[in-house]
Amino acid sequence: MKFLAILKDSLRETLDVKLFYVLGALSVLLILFVASITYKPEPMEPRIKSFAVMVPLAIGITQDLQAKDETRGLIVQPDVKNFEQLDKDKGPWEAPFRFTLLLTLLATRDEDRGHPFGKKGGGEGPEHVETDKDRELIAEGKKRLTPDYVQRMVKQGIPFVKDVEVKPAEGEHDQAAFTVTTNGTTFKSRKEWFHTPALFFGALEVPMPVPMPLGIIIQFIGDWIVGTFGTAIIMFLSVIMTASFLPSMLNKGTVDLLLVKPIHRTSLFLYKFTGGLLFMFLNTALIMGGIWLALGLQTGIWTNSFLLCIFIYTFQFAVFYSVSALAAVFTRSPIVAILASVALWVLLFAVGWTHWWFIEKGREQKPPSETQHWAYVGYDAVHTVLPHYKDVDWLTTRLIVEELVSKIQADPADREKTNKQLDKDYGAYHWRTSLLVSGLFIVVVVGLACWRFTVRDY
Repeated sequence: MKFLAILKDSLRETLDVKLFYVLGALSVLLILFVASITYKPEPMEPRIKSFAVMVPLAIGITQDLQAKDETRGLIVQPDVKNFEQLDKDKGPWEAPFRFTLLLTLLATRDEDRGHPFGKKGGGEGPEHVETDKDRELIAEGKKRLTPDYVQRMVKQGIPFVKDVEVKPAEGEHDQAAFTVTTNGTTFKSRKEWFHTPALFFGALEVPMPVPMPLGIIIQFIGDWIVGTFGTAIIMFLSVIMTASFLPSMLNKGTVDLLLVKPIHRTSLFLYKFTGGLLFMFLNTALIMGGIWLALGLQTGIWTNSFLLCIFIYTFQFAVFYSVSALAAVFTRSPIVAILASVALWVLLFAVGWTHWWFIEKGREQKPPSETQHWAYVGYDAVHTVLPHYKDVDWLTTRLIVEELVSKIQADPADREKTNKQLDKDYGAYHWRTSLLVSGLFIVVVVGLACWRFTVRDY
């Protein structure tokens, strides 16, 4: 009952701070913003017509033609016309399609023949057919572009489509035309397909160089927009608001009333400290729970690691709040408590990144003369004893990515490839070490603050 009473006092103090309402409003706005993001599947037509498909197809066929004496000097320019989705009720990753593939054959100048792109360099490029010799060359090329050959090249150029069927079609005199029919893709579900996000329920499309798979977009929103920037802002505001909890308790008159109660000073301090953590926990639960729900309803991908982030971010906040509490019992100043927390955040951020860049990155490839240098060993030791703030950040990123990979990538080979990359990026960091070192830091700092609060004469 004593614990609940003190938590109630902490909550009342929070409600008296206007920033609490600002933080609550920001949290709700962030959730609504994420909920307003829609994810539009990219149609198949731009994927087929993309630079990444047409250029390799053109190069492959051109090289095959120029490898034969009878067709040397021909280059091919592919194009797609009359694109049609045969089943309108299915998504682009599962629907059958039909389109006309036009392969325009161009004869190059005599001095450029034999070059895979039709010219040695510079110049104005290939010219269209004008002579009978050129027409004969194109006719020979069209004979070699059989449906079976084109089917094989289409499968190589568009490897994600299934059941490719190629039939001859009518084209111009310098074109080899084919009707291509496909039946679905190798993508198992919408989660693997390419999407374009749009803000405010589709009102504002987000410009992207290329559409990305839905899982990558979810990872970006969860790990960067929410986990990095959003959480940093919420944590910073929480440090500001909770910095006044302990100093206000230590004000003359308030502390006198508390100390006459039949409760040990250590218990009193720990109750107050827990109240600050509870404040951060509830705010984080609101944000991450709301975003988990919004993304799940919008995409069908329920990323449960977002819910685990509630506890992870609260734990990270405890590192900074312990320093804030220590500064509070020594100075009774909220400003000093805030500055101490921010200074620690800057320090841990800098140490985490510099340690990864100069020490951890490529550690196994570095010579002993470098790894045994006193500066190298000393900086490694500094990182070891300080709270592993950035390590926990990177481990959280890995946690999110691993879950998304397991839910999105159906191919075991793709999952194994991604997991190997994760091992390469984050294999040097471990939950047990990071939580143990950071937890010991919290215990030591809170213990020191408890001792100071216990022995000081108020």
